[in-house]
Amino acid sequence: MGSAVSELFCLVAMVLVAQVSSVPKVTLGDIEARLFYKGTGRLSDNVLSRKREFTFFNTIIGEGDAEEAADDLLISVQMSSGKWGSPDENEQLVPSPVVIKVVDQNGKVLGQRTFDSVLTSTTGSEYKALWLTDVTCAGNVTVTATFAGQAKSAKLSLGCGE
Repeated sequence: MGSAVSELFCLVAMVLVAQVSSVPKVTLGDIEARLFYKGTGRLSDNVLSRKREFTFFNTIIGEGDAEEAADDLLISVQMSSGKWGSPDENEQLVPSPVVIKVVDQNGKVLGQRTFDSVLTSTTGSEYKALWLTDVTCAGNVTVTATFAGQAKSAKLSLGCGE
């Protein structure tokens, strides 16, 4: 009887290990932020990837480090399952929510978007995005992105004045 219990225990353990190893691995990438330039309708480069902090002073009229006038900001985050597996391995559906949220220094929510799940492409990635309108004079803001126990944050100083 003891041997049958041991065999059953081992079988259950093997099934659990197989289930855990088959759980899709999707990671939350870095937060990106791009200005929407009103004059040309194009997006700036990712202002958070610069070596020197981007100066947002009077971005609304094209000053600071802005190349032209901008009121709006696109926040995005890449979800990645890897890029080195087969297309079937890279393509992952994870039914876990992704939340992107932006708050000002007083805790006021400037924008928030919740996605119910992640479905990476055969190349292993998917982007989630939040469009913020009229925020380039919002002061100090914090952007957070969360997914499946992972969290990233970034700070922006969106200042205006004369």
